[in-house]
Amino acid sequence: LSGRCINIHHSFLPGFKGAKPYHQAHARGVKMIGATAHYVTADLDEDVHQVATCPAAPQRVYANTVRAVYVSDDGGQSWSHRGEALNSRYGRAIAVDPDHPDRILATVSDGPHGGNGQLYRSEDAGRHWSHATAGFPSSSLKSKGSLCSQRIICSSW
Repeated sequence: LSGRCINIHHSFLPGFKGAKPYHQAHARGVKMIGATAHYVTADLDEDVHQVATCPAAPQRVYANTVRAVYVSDDGGQSWSHRGEALNSRYGRAIAVDPDHPDRILATVSDGPHGGNGQLYRSEDAGRHWSHATAGFPSSSLKSKGSLCSQRIICSSW
């Protein structure tokens, strides 16, 4: 099934746990939900939280997952895990500089319920990471939100 099967995850956790999360959301008046989706491959079958690409390198794809960052240089056909230096922590958001495809930012935390959220920067497509603290707290209680590559925007709460 590699490359022919799509893995789709709803984004209800942690708000709607257990059985019938769609029913729970409807009962609370939720009008819109999010989801993540990706092709299942031998290299990547993770819970993907955010995907980023760069116009300067259109075949390069970054994915931040439950085990941190993965990188593909062939449009998603194969993936390399680049989260080892992040201790394969729970990945959240990811962004790539639109002019420099090797320059990325990624947020990671201690798990799906947040805690110890941190921002990291790589100048070499995730081979090496540095903890970004200049102008940011060293960690936050929760790490959610998004990174926007059109000039970096970061949010955490």
